[in-house]
Amino acid sequence: MQYQDPLNPIDSTDYATQLATFSGVEQAVLTNDLLKSLTTQMNTGGLVDMAALVGKEVRSTAPAYFDGQPLTLRPEGSPLPAGVYQCEIVSKSGEVIIAQTPVEIYSSVNEVRLEGGATILVLTGGVNAASDQVTALRDGGV
Repeated sequence: MQYQDPLNPIDSTDYATQLATFSGVEQAVLTNDLLKSLTTQMNTGGLVDMAALVGKEVRSTAPAYFDGQPLTLRPEGSPLPAGVYQCEIVSKSGEVIIAQTPVEIYSSVNEVRLEGGATILVLTGGVNAASDQVTALRDGGV
């Protein structure tokens, strides 16, 4: 309004259209801010829900920490030195590998955190597993 030429005023219809456009842009910006806030709240809510897993054991194909104590494998493995291992079943016909299948292992959940919008479980030995890799859950005392 303050920069309008008094000798050539803007048409009232054009003025109303401009105001409506500015109002629409402002509402779109506010909506985007609200959506960002809701997304953050939903991710945090998922983190709170997943926090109940701390102290439990989850079964997944993520690498497992081995400290010399028996691990529950599917199928059972032979004794190995302490370390982090990824296990798989290798099926052969003679010397030809015909299939390789990951083996799921139970590991204790020590921490749950958000990384890049994904929920990450930190397992025994510092191994990270995405929450969508988990296929089973059991009490940590088993």
